[in-house]
Amino acid sequence: GQDWGSALSNLRSRIDDVESGVSSKPSNALFRIMTRETPNQAIGSFVNSADPQVVAAMSGAVGSLLGGLSNPVMGVETIVKASGEKLANLCFQL
Repeated sequence: GQDWGSALSNLRSRIDDVESGVSSKPSNALFRIMTRETPNQAIGSFVNSADPQVVAAMSGAVGSLLGGLSNPVMGVETIVKASGEKLANLCFQL
């Protein structure tokens, strides 16, 4: 089974590192980078700074992944419920 006490301790260590920014451990540095911005901020930064063709390609890919779920023309509307993990896995399929 999972050692939740150890996992919590590790998470607290990473959060302390994010706040202080002093650790040189690669896993902590990656965690710091990945939590620097909220997902909305990261997407906004990407959209504002990326080549418009890249943004269009990414939008098309996401639309293709999600497009089959609903079709307003046919009167079909879908509500999708997904965990963060499943949504992240979907995004990594891009």
